[in-house]
Amino acid sequence: MYKKNLESFVNKKGMTSKTKIKIIASVTVLMTFGFVMMMIKGIIVPCIILAIVWLCHLIYFIFFVKTIAE
Repeated sequence: MYKKNLESFVNKKGMTSKTKIKIIASVTVLMTFGFVMMMIKGIIVPCIILAIVWLCHLIYFIFFVKTIAE
């Protein structure tokens, strides 16, 4: 799994668009689960922090991780 998805990123070359989408989607699903669980309990401040972290995650992967050809 490492060699398939992250080796090129660790070697400072970038990621394929398919890999970037898979990572963004999996992190979004996990963060959404945490967000929903906190909203059910009525915890607002951590939800806001989690939303900011998710937004920063998207910005980083979209604008700062280089996209390479497959």
